[in-house]
Amino acid sequence: MGQQELAEWLNLHLNRRYDRNRVSRWENGSERVPQIVAQLISVSGATPGGPKGLPGAVAASPSAGGGRIATKIAVANQKGGVGKTTTTVNLAAGLAKVGQRVLMVDLDPQGNATMGSGIDKRKLELTVYDVLLEAASIAEARVRSDKCGYDVLGANRELAGAEVELVEVDRRERRLKDALSPVNADYDFILIDCPPSLSL
Repeated sequence: MGQQELAEWLNLHLNRRYDRNRVSRWENGSERVPQIVAQLISVSGATPGGPKGLPGAVAASPSAGGGRIATKIAVANQKGGVGKTTTTVNLAAGLAKVGQRVLMVDLDPQGNATMGSGIDKRKLELTVYDVLLEAASIAEARVRSDKCGYDVLGANRELAGAEVELVEVDRRERRLKDALSPVNADYDFILIDCPPSLSL
C-alpha cells in the first residue's frame, strides 16, 4: 500500500484528514506516529481488507507493539443525568468499532451501562460487586457484549451494599485498581462508568 492509499484508508476508518506528506513524515521518522494510528494498523494489518505493505516506521512503531498497559478513562460527575453512562457506552462502542480492545466497567448500582451494552444485569452470575469483595477476578466476572464488540464488567443493585461491606476493609480504595492489574495487557482501553456520588 502506498502512502496516499494508506492516508485515505486511515481517513476512512478514523475520520481524519491525513495526507501522503504526513505519512511520509511518519515513515522517515521526522514525526511520531499517532498512537491511534499505530493501534489501528496493528489490529487491522492481519485482517482481510486491512492495509498491506505498510511503511516500515509505521509498522514498527513502539505504540503498536505488545506489552502496552491499557489506557484507563473514568467518566465521573457527582451530579446525575449529565450523560456519564451515555458517554461511556458510546466511547466504548466507537473504540471497539475501530479495532480497539475495550473493557467497560460499570460502577453504578443502577446498571444502566451494563444494560446499554446489551447485557441483562438481572442474569449476571458475577459482577463488579464480587470483584470488589475479592470473591471473583475480572477474568471470571467479565462478559462479552457481542452486540457492541467489547467486554463488560457489569453491575446491578448488589453493588449498592459494597460500600458498607468495605468500610472496615484495609486498602478498600485500591480494590478496583488491584483487580484491573492482571487484565491490563488484555485491553487497549478500560472505561469506567462512575456513579453520581462522591462515595467510595
